[in-house]
Amino acid sequence: MTTLAEIRTWVSKRLQDPSHTAVSASDVDALINQAIRYWKDSRFFFNEVTDTATLTQGDATIPIPSDWLCPAIDNCFVIEYSGIRYPLRKVSEVEYNGIFLSNGVGQPNIFTKQANSGYQCYPIPDRAYTVRRFYLKEYTALSGGSATNDFTTYAEALIKYTAVAYGSRDLRQDVQMYQAFIDQANTEEQALINVTRKNNATGSLTIYS
Repeated sequence: MTTLAEIRTWVSKRLQDPSHTAVSASDVDALINQAIRYWKDSRFFFNEVTDTATLTQGDATIPIPSDWLCPAIDNCFVIEYSGIRYPLRKVSEVEYNGIFLSNGVGQPNIFTKQANSGYQCYPIPDRAYTVRRFYLKEYTALSGGSATNDFTTYAEALIKYTAVAYGSRDLRQDVQMYQAFIDQANTEEQALINVTRKNNATGSLTIYS
């Protein structure tokens, strides 16, 4: 598990400033956190979560966990009832508002994001249904040399190369170095995507006897 301090050292050397003469340690930390912010809304095998919550009878609001960043998939909510799973279909606000009735209760089958009101389902739940949620995790900025998160653990190279690319462009004004490091970051991204696709891809199982 690679720490913020270890990544900082690696990035500083590639920016040719291991003693932080021109690029301070806090500047390097900011580059690392900037890299994580850039990549955190990409779907990788390590930053997607599935869990369950309970809908409140008579309330269309879908509860969201504190580490929610965004949906991992379009139809990211699934009702679980009597041993069966019922995916909720995502619709636009306009479509949702066009069919909504304040007394329209039943088992939800659609949902939408209502501006600043969060996620809403419809029909309004007629009981306390279990809802399964599929989402990408939010990450707070790394602070302190021993700090780690999923990106420093599973996407260390991606974050390193991206941080150096940003430093080369924004602090060193070296476009050639920026391009070299961002190209390598994109290669690292593709490697992570390949693993993610192997986990998520559809296919067929062949049994040999």
